[in-house]
Amino acid sequence: MTFFHSVAWERGMALRVPSPGPWPRDTTLTATDVLVGGRSLDQIARAEGTPCLRIAEAPDTGLFPPGRQHLITALVTSVEAISMNSRGRPEEIWVDAELDGCRPRISEARLIGRPASGRRRRVALRPTTRTALDGHLVRLPADVQLGDLIAIPCEGPCALHDVRRRSYHPERLDDGRWADDGDEFTALGRCGK
Repeated sequence: MTFFHSVAWERGMALRVPSPGPWPRDTTLTATDVLVGGRSLDQIARAEGTPCLRIAEAPDTGLFPPGRQHLITALVTSVEAISMNSRGRPEEIWVDAELDGCRPRISEARLIGRPASGRRRRVALRPTTRTALDGHLVRLPADVQLGDLIAIPCEGPCALHDVRRRSYHPERLDDGRWADDGDEFTALGRCGK
């Protein structure tokens, strides 16, 4: 293979739009959006707020036995915090959806709502009880900002109440605010809600 072929191949790979394999049927992936059944997930999220869901039939890939309906959920969530490493690069991205409430295909997550610029980096998508070793790493642009929208396909149907944010995440408070404050009413315990 010559240098020209390598350059042409790289350019073609950069310009191609990936096929909507794990996304619902009739999904179109663009550079800045995901369209499910002709409806923009970016516009739906901005109108309804996040997290938001769209459930549709799975594409005919031959992976599922015929005669049964198989569903895929498209989840849109917003970036609410970014944890940087010592080199100033994103290490963890916290979103406003509970990823343990669904079965996300994290490797297929996409930034929507604006063109992605810059290099893509592997970051952990949180909150989830799974660790980066469990496969919750995603490749997102290095210039991810607070408020950016991320679309994630999830296996099977998912209810909105399953992915709405819960308040108990002590790992968000990594600056010591979660430590015991010496409350004099220790015999009563803390509220478990």
